[in-house]
Amino acid sequence: ASSINTTGDEQAPFYHASTSTLVFSSNGKTGMGGFDLFTAKGSENNWQNIQNMGYPVNSPRDDIYFYADPKSGLLKNAMLSSD
Repeated sequence: ASSINTTGDEQAPFYHASTSTLVFSSNGKTGMGGFDLFTAKGSENNWQNIQNMGYPVNSPRDDIYFYADPKSGLLKNAMLSSD
C-alpha cells in the first residue's frame, strides 16, 4: 500500500489479527534509529493511522522483528529484536 511503502526499506511484517494491526519495520520514515517499528490499522490494501511505536519499543538501533501473542493485547508479552 502506498501509505506504508517508502523509498526506503520495509521489512518483517507481522499482522496481529485480534487488534487488526500490522506491525512492520521501516528505515524510510522518520524514527529513532535506522529501522523503527510502525503500526497501521486495517487490512489488505486499506491501512490507516500509521504510527511510529516510539519508546520503549523503538531505540536508536535497528528495530526490525516483532511478535505478539495473537490472543493478547498488541504489547502484552510482545517480543522484538534490535541489533
